[in-house]
Amino acid sequence: MTFKDKAEMFYKLKRLLHHEEMGKLFKVMFAKKKNEKFSLGFK
Repeated sequence: MTFKDKAEMFYKLKRLLHHEEMGKLFKVMFAKKKNEKFSLGFK
């Protein structure tokens, strides 16, 4: 991913999850298999 793509994903996730944005209205859960590699680009 380019830096621009990562930044865009960050701001979309922030809008969805942050309590001052949509975070109070929607609840999100990420699930993955234990041994499967998966990354959103954030640590």
